Amino acid sequence: MLDRSDSGTSMLLDVATVHADNAEILADGVAKCDEHAQENPGEKGHSNIMGKPMPEWMVSFLGPYNKARREKRFPTRILKAGIDVELEKAQASLEKDRRRILNLIARRDPEAIPLTRHENYAVINHKLRSTFAASLWQI
Repeated sequence: MLDRSDSGTSMLLDVATVHADNAEILADGVAKCDEHAQENPGEKGHSNIMGKPMPEWMVSFLGPYNKARREKRFPTRILKAGIDVELEKAQASLEKDRRRILNLIARRDPEAIPLTRHENYAVINHKLRSTFAASLWQI
C-alpha cells in the first residue's frame, strides 16, 4: 500500500505479469476473485471456473487462503528482481511518461528534467522492495 500524504489516503498496488501463457497477479489485499469459491485447479494450477461469491464470514478465512494459493504461481524471478528495484532507473514505453511519473513522485513540474535522486523515490523504492520481499517470503 502506498500512502498519498497529500490526501491522507492510501493507494493499492497490484503487480501483474504473464507467465506460461497465464496472467499472474500480486494483489495488495484480497482480490475479488479470492472472495469466490474456487474450483479445483487444473494441472497447471489454474482454474478458469470461479464459483459463487462466498458469505462475508467465509471470505475472512478463505479469501487469504485463495489469495496465497493463487499468488504462489507468480514467477519468483520477478519477485527477486523487485527486491532491487530502483524506480528512478525504470523505463517506460515513452520517455515523456517516465519523466512525468518521476516528477509527479518528486512533486515537481511534470515537464521538468527528472532528478536522479529524491527522497520520495527512496520512500517508494522501500515500499516496493518490501512488497516484493513479503511476497517472496510467502512462497
